[in-house]
Amino acid sequence: MKKPTRIAPVRNQNIAARRIAPLVEQVRALVHAARREVASNVNALQVRTNFEIGRLIVEHEQRGRRRADYGEETLVHLSASLSAEFGRGFSRANLEYMRKFYLLWQDRPGLISQTASGKLPAAEIRQTVSAKSPAGIAQKISAQRRATSPSPSAR
Repeated sequence: MKKPTRIAPVRNQNIAARRIAPLVEQVRALVHAARREVASNVNALQVRTNFEIGRLIVEHEQRGRRRADYGEETLVHLSASLSAEFGRGFSRANLEYMRKFYLLWQDRPGLISQTASGKLPAAEIRQTVSAKSPAGIAQKISAQRRATSPSPSAR
């Protein structure tokens, strides 16, 4: 038979809680900072992914020509395919927003940074795509960010 565990009196628990209060606050602050950083990185990656999706759509529509023969059919079929694989976020309307986003910002890709969503006109952001972005796009975006980031000595 097990011996019952002895529970420390409330007074001792309060003393212990006061002793570790600074540690609890430091850990709490670290966790909150990490969560903010993750949210910021996800947001930046999502903006770049939407920009790249828009670019791919425009390039497909133009097929090497200066101007596209735009067809609604392209977005309808693309929406069905992507929605079946990735779920929400790839409606025809969202794909059109991504296309417009690229067309508005294609001459200024360097301005799309970690704080890009704060720089974009609210009318251009309706709904983000699913967080399940293709690994190839994520790697390309990561490489582009490393290439455009200032060196530590330049800071």
